[in-house]
Amino acid sequence: MIGALDLDDGGGYLSRAGWRVFDEAKRRGAYLRPQGDVVYVTPSIDVPLADLDRLLAIVEESVEAVLCR
Repeated sequence: MIGALDLDDGGGYLSRAGWRVFDEAKRRGAYLRPQGDVVYVTPSIDVPLADLDRLLAIVEESVEAVLCR
């Protein structure tokens, strides 16, 4: 399972937006895969729903923290 979030900050592949979200998510306890202005989430296929909900909440919180500053 792979989820991708396009941050679309206009920087494309060389954008640092994904890395800023990665750093914020890591600080909150989640590990994401940044690639330019896209952030990938790759939980295991059998992830418990409560863990998936928490992971996605961290992604949301991290994006808001980075892009809404």
